[in-house]
Amino acid sequence: MKKKRTLFCIVSMLNVMLLLGCQKEELVELQQKEEVRDEVNEDQKEMIFIHIYGHVNKPGVYEMTLGSRIFEAIEEAGGATEDGNTNALNLAKLLEDGEQIYIPSFQEAEMQQNKEQNDGKVSINHGTKEELMTLTGIGEAKAESIIAYREENGGFHTVEELKNIPGIKDGVYNKIEDSIKL
Repeated sequence: MKKKRTLFCIVSMLNVMLLLGCQKEELVELQQKEEVRDEVNEDQKEMIFIHIYGHVNKPGVYEMTLGSRIFEAIEEAGGATEDGNTNALNLAKLLEDGEQIYIPSFQEAEMQQNKEQNDGKVSINHGTKEELMTLTGIGEAKAESIIAYREENGGFHTVEELKNIPGIKDGVYNKIEDSIKL
């Protein structure tokens, strides 16, 4: 777009100069000045720094031109990995200086979507091991115990029933009770 505008300006100046009877040397000199002005404008573009990480091929800090978008940052980072889910992001969003962009995996994006659909609460009857592990105090072993308990007992009938799991007493339960549902 900028080149078209510059070319239009040059052509317009040439036409005006021809009408005014300018010499060929003056035309060349004006054209060179216009090219130098364009180069200076290119060098003066404001730059920003962003940090992109997660499921991209080359995570790191990148210098981008102000006005760049997330899809350009992903391209700069070598694209998403095979399991990187770029559809979880607004690829057209303008970047801001100092912004941190995380490219999630398909599984992480699905878990986040499920969590958002569930008002941020994890279902103890349907949550995956990974979802259960997002709860404070629930590691891999406790998450597996929760899944085993619900399979053996036909699911939980109340959220308080979670205290029947070894290692989940009042302390852990009190920390997670607002984050869980049946």
